[in-house]
Amino acid sequence: MTYSWCPRCRKNSYMSQGEAEATAEHCETMRGKRLRAYRCPHGIGWHLTKR
Repeated sequence: MTYSWCPRCRKNSYMSQGEAEATAEHCETMRGKRLRAYRCPHGIGWHLTKR
């Protein structure tokens, strides 16, 4: 999984929706945390949220 840091949102930023969703699925499997992917409002990839 490839990610970088979004300086505007101060969050990890994934290059594609698929990468973000795969990471969210992995987190749910490993940690029991349900996350969802959403597009960065500043156009710097995709982020994850628990909301």
